Amino acid sequence: MEPQQVFDLVRRSNGKTLSQLLTSVIPADRSLVELQLMMLARDGVIELNRKGGDDYSVKVKNLPRVGSVIEKRKVAPILDHRADIVATLPTSLHRGSKELGQGVATTDKVFRSLLRGANRYVKLCLPFPEEAVASYFADEITNLARSGIPMRIITREVFTEKNGTSYGNLVKALMRVYDIYRSCGDERKIEIRDFHIGLKSRGFNMLHYESVHAKIVLADGVQCYLGSGEWRINSLYNNFELGVVLTGGIVSRVESLYDLVWQHAKPIKYEFLSNMHRKSGNTSQG
Repeated sequence: MEPQQVFDLVRRSNGKTLSQLLTSVIPADRSLVELQLMMLARDGVIELNRKGGDDYSVKVKNLPRVGSVIEKRKVAPILDHRADIVATLPTSLHRGSKELGQGVATTDKVFRSLLRGANRYVKLCLPFPEEAVASYFADEITNLARSGIPMRIITREVFTEKNGTSYGNLVKALMRVYDIYRSCGDERKIEIRDFHIGLKSRGFNMLHYESVHAKIVLADGVQCYLGSGEWRINSLYNNFELGVVLTGGIVSRVESLYDLVWQHAKPIKYEFLSNMHRKSGNTSQG
């Protein structure tokens, strides 16, 4: 779809919903057109107001400026997909990073950008989140909660009830996100599930044979991060991490895989996390 076609679509959008507009677009272009409309909304030239469920009403605020925004290429061109490199470079490598040239985004900034840019929902796959990083993104999570934007998180090994700092940190990180949604928004908008199937020997957890290890930050079905970067301090600042930000139609394929794992993952209730937090606290004090 050419820029003029996007402009014509916006011009005819008043009084219609996002889903109604997308029905006039060929299926192959729908996710990318949706991305352009989301970006126009971020530029303030159109409004997308939630009507319930996943649908939005569309209101044009400044039609002449819609055209200028498109012409100035502030809205990404319609492509099948786009991939940009994302990295965390240890301090000792910062000098070398300049030799690589400009344009390599940092992991922490990409995570923050995806959280800030979400208008409809966020889906995360975080095998090993830390409380410190959940707090680091507290402002972004708070804004999502206050805006009523749903968040899903897939993690692992919450139900193994391990002792030690790592397990306690995992529980506290998930509780931190839960607490923000409970205090600033609708608790029903935050869902966390565990995908981890372990083998047992004489009642003890010994091994696992199915679990999650992918790191994903996916916003609105149109943009996502894939890579080694995780919600851990070392991952954001000290380790060499490498990933990509994908934009466009390919994101729907990533989301389909995410949704498959989600369907087979086990829901984690806040009460369970709270109970595990108390247990881990008592263990550390003892």
